[in-house]
Amino acid sequence: MCGLRRSERGIKRLAVTRIPASGLKPVPHLEGEFKTVKAESSLRDALAALLEGGTGWVGVERDGRVAEVMYLEDIYTSLRAAAA
Repeated sequence: MCGLRRSERGIKRLAVTRIPASGLKPVPHLEGEFKTVKAESSLRDALAALLEGGTGWVGVERDGRVAEVMYLEDIYTSLRAAAA
């Protein structure tokens, strides 16, 4: 039971942790369809979009355009940094 509570805690942390304001990756050559999230979104929203998108990354919109991208590693790193 303790392991389940810990995993629930991690999911909840994803839901309340926002996408970082800096330190993300530059936008790759944009072709085809891909998922995006607004910069004010949670890491949970970013993870969901990444998993649904099929590209291995999710675009992060700032000021109405895709300014940066997040990979799974970025979501993990951002969550760990927020917990520190």
